[in-house]
Amino acid sequence: MAIAYLGRHQAHTNFPVEEYAAEWRELEELPVDDAIALVKRRARSAKLLARQRREGSAAAGRADAAAVLAGEGRRGAPRPAAEARAPKPVRAPARTPRPDLYTLHEDPRSELLVIDESTAEGPYPVVRAFVDDINRYPFPQDAPVAAAEAIFDRVSVEVARGCTEGCRFCQAGMIYRPVREREPEQVVDAVMGALDKGGYDKVSLTSLSTADYSCVNPLIKKVMTRLRERNASLSVSSLRAYGLQDDLLDEISSVKATGLTFAPEAGTQRMRDVVNKNVTEAQLLETAHRVFSRGWNRMRFFF
Repeated sequence: MAIAYLGRHQAHTNFPVEEYAAEWRELEELPVDDAIALVKRRARSAKLLARQRREGSAAAGRADAAAVLAGEGRRGAPRPAAEARAPKPVRAPARTPRPDLYTLHEDPRSELLVIDESTAEGPYPVVRAFVDDINRYPFPQDAPVAAAEAIFDRVSVEVARGCTEGCRFCQAGMIYRPVREREPEQVVDAVMGALDKGGYDKVSLTSLSTADYSCVNPLIKKVMTRLRERNASLSVSSLRAYGLQDDLLDEISSVKATGLTFAPEAGTQRMRDVVNKNVTEAQLLETAHRVFSRGWNRMRFFF
């Protein structure tokens, strides 16, 4: 069985089975689980060596290394974005984490590849870059416009970052904490600027939980006042089952009944409770009634 595992592993990877051909007899004499575990360790070691050779050769032929920032890179970027677009090479600071500054080794206990702290030339542990005030970095208005029709052919503006709900399956809700919100005026400016520069007729307000945005009521009313002048429509994504208030639904549908996206995540109440999704079936049915009674003909659910 261990030999069969070797052959199957070679079929899917570049694992050098021929180097261990003399040891097949040894594998046959081991218990099945021990033999397979040994093959796995050797496969990981071979991949690790091959990866280090590739990274070493790439680093040797490269004058400048790109910086890798864990988290939100705006604050820790070596230079402003405008300078980064220039043809002049940008060299990352010496204390900026880069892949070529670290080597990996196999942890004997977990059998995982981990950074070798003793040989790390960059900062260790790597601390995530964090923007405490996202209003200092206005949302871009001049995004590229595709030549072909895109599926999400609209302006998408981030209104907030982070989430407080704590759903157990959501990685983004954890790594982007704490919640930070953009000022309503900045969101409106980003929406109108993107419409002017991109020629869109649809706008989407996005975040991990848009309905939890503290200024969602005045924001939507102000955005809709400006969009009605251009006959542009508004859609709102990542809504809780309790959704938006009735007057806001009326505001959104005043131009066109666009898409509303909800995320129950599970089909039964028990599963929703397990993943800590605070949504009840009664709330879903009530929201569906409120939405369809105002002219919408569809609701999008994520599971």
